[in-house]
Amino acid sequence: MKPALAASLALCVCCVCVSPGAAQPAGSAPAGAARSIDPRLRPALGALQQGDRAQAIHTLQPLAKEGITQAQYLLGLALESTPGAQQDLPAAAGWYRRAADAGDPAAQNNLGAMYYDGRGVARDDAQALRWYGAAADQGFVQAQHNLALMHGMGRGTAPDPVQMARWLQRAADGG
Repeated sequence: MKPALAASLALCVCCVCVSPGAAQPAGSAPAGAARSIDPRLRPALGALQQGDRAQAIHTLQPLAKEGITQAQYLLGLALESTPGAQQDLPAAAGWYRRAADAGDPAAQNNLGAMYYDGRGVARDDAQALRWYGAAADQGFVQAQHNLALMHGMGRGTAPDPVQMARWLQRAADGG
C-alpha cells in the first residue's frame, strides 16, 4: 500500500473510531465531536486497512444506500483511492456529497478538495470554499487550514489576509 494512502486510511479510521475526549490527530474532528462506529462498518474498515478496496466497496454500498453517513463517507474514500480503472471520482464525489449534506466534516473537507482540484466534479472555487467552510466551522483542522489558504490566495473569494490568519490560528489551536 502506498504510504500516502495508508496515512489517509489511518486518518479515516481515527476520525470514525475515536472516543469522545480522546486526543485527535491533525485534520480530524475536535474532541467531543467524534462518534462511535457502526458495527456494520467494521468489515469494510478492515478491508480498507488491508488494501482490499473491492471488498470494502462491496460491503459499504448497501450501507451507504441505507443512508448511513459513515458508510457514505467511507465509500467515497474507497472509490477515490482505488487505483487504476476501478477508481470512480464522480461516484466518490457523489457519496461525499451525501455525507457532506448530512453534516460529516471529513466528507465536507474531501468534497471541498475535489471541487478545488476539479477531480470528479468541475473545478469550482466557490463550492470548495463552501465545503471547506462547513467543515472548518465544525472544528475540522484540515479544513481550517484549507480555508485559510483559499482566503490567502483569493480563490473563491477576494484575498483576505485577516481571514487567512484567523483560520490558520484556529487550525493551529485545534491541531
